[in-house]
Amino acid sequence: MPFTLVFSETAKAELERLDAEEAKRYRIVQRMLGYMETNLRHNSLNTHEFKSLKGANGRVPGYRRKEPRDQSRGGA
Repeated sequence: MPFTLVFSETAKAELERLDAEEAKRYRIVQRMLGYMETNLRHNSLNTHEFKSLKGANGRVPGYRRKEPRDQSRGGA
């Protein structure tokens, strides 16, 4: 069952800021919001408990953001 997300003015402003300043993170957020609209049980929306990281209630998002390789160290 698809959902329609309704954004507050603050959320709209933050999405616009991300789009302008952090394109990569904006795409990740857009993908997650798309999953929320189409399937709230999508695996990418799951959270996992980590001992070393603490989010709300000790849980963090289930996806891992990939960091770009350091080109100065010869990474390809």
